Amino acid sequence: MATFNVCTDVDVIPGGSFYWHNPATAEVKVTPVTTWPLSSNEYDIPAGGTTQLITISGSTLPNSSYNVNVQWYSSVTPGVPCQMGAGNPKIKVGASVSKSEPGADLRKAG
Repeated sequence: MATFNVCTDVDVIPGGSFYWHNPATAEVKVTPVTTWPLSSNEYDIPAGGTTQLITISGSTLPNSSYNVNVQWYSSVTPGVPCQMGAGNPKIKVGASVSKSEPGADLRKAG
């Protein structure tokens, strides 16, 4: 399983699994911009924390993508968690996954 920074794109296959890691110093909330192939409607990730294993639905079509919204859990935290000019990160579901994704930590989980 790969671990992805919440501010980078996730590359996964249908039925595949991953972890999200929050490297920030404050808690974040991750939600879909519209829809996504995950079982939870949101993920609250503490500062420096990592989610439990997240699994993509096996019926998700390959070559699809889902925009993700990452925001501070507390509305009084200044700034934004993801300082990216490219906009929201995405969950990209493909037929295969590149082993050299820049946001992925490809060490074996657990």
